[in-house]
Amino acid sequence: MGVLRMKKIEMWRDQGFRKGFRVHGGTHEEGYVGELHWEEAAGSCDWTLAQWACRHNIAEGTREGDAYATPSQTVERYQEDEDVVLTLELRASREYECARQEGQDWPHLLLGQEMGERCPSLEQLERLEFVSEVKVGYCSCGMEKPVPGLHAAQANLFLTVTHRDTGNMYWFGIPYYDSRYSMQDAYLAEDGGKADASHRLIYIIPQERLTDRGLTACDWVVYRRDILPDILEGLRLGVEKGFLETADSSGYRITSMNFGWEMPGTYDASLMIRRLSLTGWVR
Repeated sequence: MGVLRMKKIEMWRDQGFRKGFRVHGGTHEEGYVGELHWEEAAGSCDWTLAQWACRHNIAEGTREGDAYATPSQTVERYQEDEDVVLTLELRASREYECARQEGQDWPHLLLGQEMGERCPSLEQLERLEFVSEVKVGYCSCGMEKPVPGLHAAQANLFLTVTHRDTGNMYWFGIPYYDSRYSMQDAYLAEDGGKADASHRLIYIIPQERLTDRGLTACDWVVYRRDILPDILEGLRLGVEKGFLETADSSGYRITSMNFGWEMPGTYDASLMIRRLSLTGWVR
């Protein structure tokens, strides 16, 4: 009997962030407003940075070494032993004039990448291994009495899972940090809360599937998991809740990712990530 050989596909390009970032403005209407490049950068950027609802533009920030900064943002890439580390720092205290109110947009600083046709259909995948190492540098609150339903500092990674024919999709989330909790439970809800929300399903898996401890300052936390069963679970839940028409995995693929800070509250925080990868094995 012959041995079944599987093809290995790395879903994200430029894992060392060597070619820099294409920077999106603070609104969808602004489009891309510039690029950040390191000395060794060559060719077009595979990664993007989104700074939704931010007053300051990191593309116009000052550069010192491999760090770009504005009054409210810092993006830095540096070498640590054998690893390339990316730091995303968002100082929402320089974005808000007062505590966020119901319905008010909030600042983001998100790493992203479009995957196009690189990802095969979910039906073709045997497994989908997600790996990352993340730590929080610090997180400080600038409000005396934050309201849990309105105010938080959140860091998640999201994948868009999209149907090839209908374009219907849902947000699949991997949790890292939420200032309100030591560990995050599963989250299933409609994307809302701001004017440009997608109103699609958000499904974030419980953090205990990935680690037995939450992120704490200056402490690397390792994630390594085959997330294919979790993504398929999200399809089933999407149909049950009326967000998706079908859970047939042959029609869906992963089309994009984003990772970083959302600050629906007056928090200053930094996040470091290394060894980020998403690897598929195709039958």
